[in-house]
Amino acid sequence: MKAAFIISSSGRGPMTPG
Repeated sequence: MKAAFIISSSGRGPMTPG
């Protein structure tokens, strides 16, 4: 899930915070 977290942090992924 680390990869997903990094992707979300970047703002490009299925789990984007905004």
